[in-house]
Amino acid sequence: MTIVRGWRLTAVLLLAAGCDRLSDEKAVGVVRGYDRALVEAYRTGDARPLEGWAGPAEKKKVAGLIGVKLDMGITLDAHMLDFKPLAIERRGGAVTVTAAERWYYLDRRIGTAQQVGQDSRDEYTIRYSLEKHDGRWLVMGIDYAAPPRVGRQETMGADVRIVHGFDSLNPDQEKSGRGSDKPVDRKEKP
Repeated sequence: MTIVRGWRLTAVLLLAAGCDRLSDEKAVGVVRGYDRALVEAYRTGDARPLEGWAGPAEKKKVAGLIGVKLDMGITLDAHMLDFKPLAIERRGGAVTVTAAERWYYLDRRIGTAQQVGQDSRDEYTIRYSLEKHDGRWLVMGIDYAAPPRVGRQETMGADVRIVHGFDSLNPDQEKSGRGSDKPVDRKEKP
């Protein structure tokens, strides 16, 4: 009798653990939901669509980027052209989804929707870090697995590599296609 109860308890615990596990399909779904919300946030100049898709720090980062655009009197019209999941990794309670993406961007003047500057077609290999937060799987952060290929210089007047999260590339990194692994220091150096 004790063996049967022990087996049942083990089965219940395994089932409960399995229910909390994020399947590959659902992990990709979280990323795709985040990307749809990101497009809406950029288009409207409001980070609220990211509620339920982005963790607090990621949402704050996007709100900052939106704020820079709004200060310039523009919003970003973004369209995902292609999305291809490349890898899904699990470490502890976190899941990382790596995806190859192609995007189309166009800045628009607030009020008139007139195009500002050049449009751009960009390609990224992005790692999305997912974690469970308040009972829901969210994108807690993103980073680039390789330097982005951008079709235009940013209208913000900043170095493209800094805007996209790379402080610099040394010649070996440029040949291998890998970005700097160290954190970006955005402070001006004397």
